[in-house]
Amino acid sequence: MLRHVLALAAGNLLLSSGAVAAETTLLPGVQISQGLSSGQIHSYRFAISANECVHLWIDQRDLDVAIRVSGDALPAGARYDGFEDGWEALAVTAAETGDLIVTIEPVSKKGASGKYTIRAGNAHAPQAGCDLRAEAMRIATNGKTTWNSHTPDGPKQAFALYSRAAQLWERAGEQFGELAAQIRSGDLLFLSSDYRNAVQTYRLALPLAQSLKDARSEAELHNNIALNEGRLGEIAAARREFEEAIRMFRAQELTQSEGVALSNRGVINLQSSDWDAALRDLYGAQAALRKSGDLRLEAFALNNIAFVHIFLHDYFKALDFLTQARDRFLSANDKPAAGRASSSLGRVYLALNRPDEAVKNAEKGLALLQGLSDKRSEAEARNNLGLILAETGRDRAAAKIHFKAALRMFQEVQDRRGEANALEHLGEWHLVDREFYPALRFLNGALALRREVGLWDGVASTLYSIAIAQRSIGRSGAALKAIKEAVDVASDLRVRVASDRLRSLYRAGKQDYYRFYVDLLMEFHQRDPSRGYDRRAFEASEQSRALSLVEALGGGNSSGRDGPSNLLRRKRELQEVLNFRAAGLAAVYERPRTKAAEDAARKAFETAAARLEQLESQLRPLIHEKRYAALGLAAIQNRVLDSKTTLVEYSILETTIAVWIVTPTSFRSLVVPNRKGVEEAVRAVRLWIEKPHRGGFSLDPAIANTLGYLRLALLGSDPLADRQQRLLIVPEGILHQFPFAVLPQSTAGEYIPIVNTHELVILPSASVGGMIHARPARAMRTGRIAVFADPLPAREVSTVQLAAAPIAAGSGSELPLPPLIFSRQEGDSIAEIWPNVERYFGVRATPDNAMAALKSGFSIVHFAVHGLARTEPPFLAGLVFSQVDPRGQSRNGYLDAERIVSIRTRASLIVASACDTGSGGDLSGEGVMSLTRAFLYAGAPSVIASLWKVDDSAALHFMRNFYDLLLKRGLAPAAALRETQKAMWDRPGWSDPRLWANFQAYGDWR
Repeated sequence: MLRHVLALAAGNLLLSSGAVAAETTLLPGVQISQGLSSGQIHSYRFAISANECVHLWIDQRDLDVAIRVSGDALPAGARYDGFEDGWEALAVTAAETGDLIVTIEPVSKKGASGKYTIRAGNAHAPQAGCDLRAEAMRIATNGKTTWNSHTPDGPKQAFALYSRAAQLWERAGEQFGELAAQIRSGDLLFLSSDYRNAVQTYRLALPLAQSLKDARSEAELHNNIALNEGRLGEIAAARREFEEAIRMFRAQELTQSEGVALSNRGVINLQSSDWDAALRDLYGAQAALRKSGDLRLEAFALNNIAFVHIFLHDYFKALDFLTQARDRFLSANDKPAAGRASSSLGRVYLALNRPDEAVKNAEKGLALLQGLSDKRSEAEARNNLGLILAETGRDRAAAKIHFKAALRMFQEVQDRRGEANALEHLGEWHLVDREFYPALRFLNGALALRREVGLWDGVASTLYSIAIAQRSIGRSGAALKAIKEAVDVASDLRVRVASDRLRSLYRAGKQDYYRFYVDLLMEFHQRDPSRGYDRRAFEASEQSRALSLVEALGGGNSSGRDGPSNLLRRKRELQEVLNFRAAGLAAVYERPRTKAAEDAARKAFETAAARLEQLESQLRPLIHEKRYAALGLAAIQNRVLDSKTTLVEYSILETTIAVWIVTPTSFRSLVVPNRKGVEEAVRAVRLWIEKPHRGGFSLDPAIANTLGYLRLALLGSDPLADRQQRLLIVPEGILHQFPFAVLPQSTAGEYIPIVNTHELVILPSASVGGMIHARPARAMRTGRIAVFADPLPAREVSTVQLAAAPIAAGSGSELPLPPLIFSRQEGDSIAEIWPNVERYFGVRATPDNAMAALKSGFSIVHFAVHGLARTEPPFLAGLVFSQVDPRGQSRNGYLDAERIVSIRTRASLIVASACDTGSGGDLSGEGVMSLTRAFLYAGAPSVIASLWKVDDSAALHFMRNFYDLLLKRGLAPAAALRETQKAMWDRPGWSDPRLWANFQAYGDWR
């Protein structure tokens, strides 16, 4: 019986010597079930007269066994082993009067164990049926031997033998044998990639299983039919068959079989881009197969989970799951499965920009698969190796050969999904060589197949490549149509993912579509400014930005706040584990480390994240979620902007930067032609601004010119009207790192920073600004303030031990950070301005107290602690509090962004007066994965955060001035920030932008 979508393991035909159990008398009509392990032999005695015939049935669906019949009634002896699982149906005619000795032994010489059942009929006078049964069993045994020979013609010859055996059993009226032979014939057709005939053969076997009331075989047939229908691209039919198989397995409490069927259905859901359903099925399969104790079958579930993460562009997690799967396949000596996993690892290493490991794994995978008569798997391996050789530039000629060979093999086995992949790769190969017409021929072929099969993620990918080719040959209209559909398909698929993190990663992986779409629209606008293409480009830009944050603020994301209480409690526990592992990974990144330390810490983090995502996939169907879309231009002008507010939004394109400047009554766009020039200028300003200026601040002439260039590029040549006192800035890419406060007020005359006349507010998107602005303003100057300061540093600790340490009382993630000398004074200065301040200093500055303060009734929460940011995956960001408890024992002082986004804060303002709290990795399409984003996601309307390391003494002065303006003069946070920056610029000794330009206002400007 076929046990998995990816492979069917072949049994070893050799009988091993082992301990023979005491003989058991086998009586007619009595069924005996026993457990059996490798090295054991069970023996049965059956009394019979000369020339009498007896029928024997062995149910071996839990364990592949071989049967030998001998004894004084059959001196010559005979051996039977027709099938790997299912039924063995024998007919034995005695040569002499006496006893038949029936011995049963596992086929596998090691590691095998399971149950079997044996039953004998009544001995009777010889009949024609006896000879037919005996001949059928002999042919079936030859069929198994032929298949296991692994010769090129083995599958074809074995199929002919099993077909003949089925006919003989049918003539003899032996339904058990006929059923087993029909099933095995279907298996061989599947393994020969003849999926259509396999479906027909399995369907012919279904009435036999039903007639015998063999519910287990019936369920397995439904599973096998579904597998083949999935390969044929008949997704809806496959889902129906899997549903029936899973229902029947569950009713019979066949946990392992249920796990196999769940894993198979997960693959179908993956291929049809229903990733949420795929993850639910595959994590369910992993749990069931682990419970059953079959580590090899569990490895298939791990392999398939990895593929979901590949499709969602979560490559580190895919690497972990695939490595586990490959190692288990190798330990089980399943070379075909190990080959497929190695080939897939090559693709993952390519995505992680590790070309040597990519080529090595892909070549190893192909070597394991060649010569195994599995054309589909070999074709997939050739496709993968060709892609790696092409994209790394190692051998483009060899890549094309692999693609063509893969295409031929996929066509031979009627694998339309694989055929579409090979066609797309050939199209992209020609696209790189600027052979656009051949590229379009292959790409259109791939598109037609993917539409037919319903592989919608692939449809979007192919449409993107077609758009590139069409644009390259001057067919801009056709390119626009193709890329618009690609964007629409990708947007629809995104909402199928339950996990916020995975949904963001999927969106990030599709940003090339949006950039191309915006770029093309802006090209159309430059040709014909009257048609409104720039407005469409602006709205497309909004659709591609921070949608996870839009959904969270709109109420579309539960963030762990809704659902069954037991699952929510478990989610909170897993978030605590993830928090601990994030601290361990952050500690490794903060100091010199070995690769072993980094790998151990990353693996611990990814394992914790996987467990949390598994639970989120279970929660998703239980929570009603409403999806919120980005705002259009008219809605932004009417709901977000006013007469004193201008929106400036940027989109970083391939060679240019699009700029849109929007007021309630006007809209204009710019195209900055030299993207690289702007990026180099931003880096130059950051290097200059973060460098301490000895002997007092002075503006370097070269930097003054650079700032003038950026002012012109980013805001245009038109002067900003004085009445437009507020700028809402939506940056992208490297502009997230740029302190807009240092831009010149104008391009002429003496340098005066723009904050002298304009209030600046940073937004992830205009739609996020609209969501925040639509909420009632929270009271800020009537409540309490929580201040966290003076965190106690930790002792030195091994980062390897830190990453792998178990979570237990007293264990902690100790980060080697220096004490903050002025942070307690900073906190005290706030208390001098405002009477109702709760001080969390020293040992009271803990993550738990911080979480409680965020959730309780504090109007403002101020953090004067350490901040950590990470610009590479997994984009760690967090705050570090005291790392020792009141008894001087080490404790976990790390609070990461993942934990913050799980709550709903009641605070009106978060002031993150710590290093790098506005910095982090730029996840394309979602923005900077910083603490600022986490606070906004949790519901904070306003956040003040920093772009680089905060000067401890300058922060004391800055925050004293800021809170005086905020609390005593009643200014809004963004206005108070602007006045503070302006005052420091005007004050001798504090004018250096390094001391004040790093703080930015995010979110609400009221």
